[in-house]
Amino acid sequence: MGHTASLFHSGDGDKPTLNRRARPSDAQFEQQQERWNELAEYLKRAMTLRTGYPVSTWLQGSYKFGTQVRPPRINEEFDIDLGLYLAWNGSPQAGRYHPTELRRILQECLQKARIQ
Repeated sequence: MGHTASLFHSGDGDKPTLNRRARPSDAQFEQQQERWNELAEYLKRAMTLRTGYPVSTWLQGSYKFGTQVRPPRINEEFDIDLGLYLAWNGSPQAGRYHPTELRRILQECLQKARIQ
């Protein structure tokens, strides 16, 4: 079992293990971090302008927990989950927008981000 385990993970960073081949490289991780930060800042500004509510973000998913794997094919994008939170006083129903409308506004902001 000892030999088999070393094929999956090793403390030697240069050893070609399954873990090393599946995890994002340092350069890929850095690029993802930059893209996540850019998108988060853009969405906070855009959604605040569109809704009038303060917006915060929170990193979620496999990226946050360090369990992310590379996409199965070259040139495919990584999946990074970005939680987006709008805040207002009162109950969830006290907001000016129905969740469906907020989703539509968010989709419009995301589509605009792709153009820029």
